[in-house]
Amino acid sequence: MSILLPLVVAGLGFFAFYPALDAEFVDYDDNKLFVDNTSYRGFERRRLEWMFTTTFMGHYQPLTWLSSALDYTLSWDK
Repeated sequence: MSILLPLVVAGLGFFAFYPALDAEFVDYDDNKLFVDNTSYRGFERRRLEWMFTTTFMGHYQPLTWLSSALDYTLSWDK
């Protein structure tokens, strides 16, 4: 009985968010941030300088750009 409640909650959560598995980019700013922007794609010196000095689209977020560069570097479908 004690394991039943967590399984029901997990099942309901999976059922509620199942449609999101087919989701793609939301067309707000993803194209401008990731598709058209090549400045975050790698760890070359000029790209690192850009990451730590840019306020692209109004925000200073070097850790986010570093994380995006790591994701891009580790991705299989460049």
